[in-house]
Amino acid sequence: MSPPYEPPAGYVVESLYLSDPAMSPDFASSFDGLAIRLFLFIVAAVAMGGAIYAFASFLVPERGQDPKSAGAPRPLGPIPSSGKTVPAIAALERSSRRAIDLTSVANRVADFSLAECEELIVESFRTAQHARARGQMGELKLAISELAVEGLLEGGRDVGVVHEVRIAKLQLIRAASSLEISQLVYRISALTDETTRSGTRSWWDVSYEWAVARLPHAAAWRITRVTLEARAPLFPPHWDADKPSGRIEPIRPDPDLPSQLETVDRPDRPFDAERFREGATACFHAVMTAWTNQDPALADRWLGRAAREQFATLLFRYERANMRRVRSDATLGTLEPVRAHHDQGGDWISLHISGQVRDLVVDNDGSVPGEQVDRALPFSEYWTFLRPPGRTWRLVRRETPEEWVL
Repeated sequence: MSPPYEPPAGYVVESLYLSDPAMSPDFASSFDGLAIRLFLFIVAAVAMGGAIYAFASFLVPERGQDPKSAGAPRPLGPIPSSGKTVPAIAALERSSRRAIDLTSVANRVADFSLAECEELIVESFRTAQHARARGQMGELKLAISELAVEGLLEGGRDVGVVHEVRIAKLQLIRAASSLEISQLVYRISALTDETTRSGTRSWWDVSYEWAVARLPHAAAWRITRVTLEARAPLFPPHWDADKPSGRIEPIRPDPDLPSQLETVDRPDRPFDAERFREGATACFHAVMTAWTNQDPALADRWLGRAAREQFATLLFRYERANMRRVRSDATLGTLEPVRAHHDQGGDWISLHISGQVRDLVVDNDGSVPGEQVDRALPFSEYWTFLRPPGRTWRLVRRETPEEWVL
């Protein structure tokens, strides 16, 4: 992204004059000075015309639209296939003070529900994987731009049938809002069971970045960009993948955490910090027990649908390689809140969790591949809990320190 224009030292644009300490009034009144002023007037006129055109091109009705409805809110228009984005999104990305600012989105979008939005995105992602094989993108629940269609088709144009889609991880990496537009950006990792047009069937490991946007008074979100980050055959996971780092990472709380926690403590739904901590502790031990026994059902009462599917997908990845990922001997050290959020879909709290855990990858014959450390090691993770209206807290997301975004 290009930095904003900065005039050279000693030059200041004042009306139509170019002010330079070396320029005298006599020079300014000369023919050369008049020529310079005329040149600057032309440059300024061209720049002003370009700015007016760029602004008008975003607001004027599209061809065939009723001119009377030009000022009314409308869905986000098509995005050029050249990879450029609409001016409002570009301006938003430049002005955002940090990557994730859910408060600004909730303030701009009256009916904003992060939970419902994520469910819709996951459902649309599944549909998109099947639709791209049939070339029928109109099946998507979210409206989709031309640029997003290109991103979905990239790397999979020879796919004939998509049999199954397993979500491995859904990670929010950007959220911001302005007067013109609101935007959410997700990284979606998944496993897909596909058959090519030549009849070859295999599992694939894919990763996409999805951006969805919404105008202030629009009725729905729209997929504005899909970027394929990785697509490869599903290989057996490496025994050292996603292992405990052996150290406790520093806590990185959101700068607005105190005010964020106030939004989840309301008269209609009070927040009891001690009870929440007790529940999160019980959830931690239930999840570790489920890991030890290779059975996500043992932690069902604590897991939201997304976390349950991601847990099952991770176990599936190892099962296909005739391996098991076993976590045991877990001890919990600290539970510290780092982010909180409230919207129409419920309350969210993210915790920095640290402790120790024995983490081994074992072959089905009982052998331990590689040079694994067979003892409990320190670790740090970020766990996010959701409390929907009328329901209790559930774990919905787990992130490593490398994945955590402020």
